[in-house]
Amino acid sequence: PTLAAVAPTPTPNPAPAAVAATAAPRSSLVFSPSLTPLPHNAQHQAMQRVVDGQPVQKGIRTILQERGLWVAGMKLDAARSLLAQQPDFKQQQEWVVEEITKAGHHVLYLPKFHCELNYIEHLWCAAKAYARRKCTYSFAALKDMVPEALNSVSLATFRRLHRRCERYIHAYSVRGANNESLTFKQARFAVKKYSSHRKIPLSVFSELPQDL
Repeated sequence: PTLAAVAPTPTPNPAPAAVAATAAPRSSLVFSPSLTPLPHNAQHQAMQRVVDGQPVQKGIRTILQERGLWVAGMKLDAARSLLAQQPDFKQQQEWVVEEITKAGHHVLYLPKFHCELNYIEHLWCAAKAYARRKCTYSFAALKDMVPEALNSVSLATFRRLHRRCERYIHAYSVRGANNESLTFKQARFAVKKYSSHRKIPLSVFSELPQDL
């Protein structure tokens, strides 16, 4: 199943692939982005060290010192900013993205603060509505109600909620004569008005109420 839109890319190494030429002095360490082939005389910079047999994350100071980038008296904010600017750290993907990509899927980050595009939000809404109708105002009963509320959402409702998300996505992709797009309130109007249509027509821009 496709979770969504970032094209598949080669899976980076689990830790940022900072590499250093082992024969070079500290002042001339060679670092390489994670997708760049390693120099023949280079090795990965480990992000952890072993203490009492257990892996322990290195601190920012240690990582910068190993790279020859640490400046005496450097503040934490400055150190974080400097490390974040290194090419290998810029290219490092989140662990969950690496695992999803490794499994052959795609990742799509939905826009922030747009729950109408998130299918699971609609599902939660349906489950919470069921829980409210059955509410007995008891915490113990509420704990028992959660699985019942989730199981109350039928397959037909699942499909209806999925179609609603698709209509919102399409509503935001529609462009008017001047390349204008719909606002949230206008998209909500279009989704309700054309709920039985396969897609939202361009005529929606001429049919919007004046107060939207």
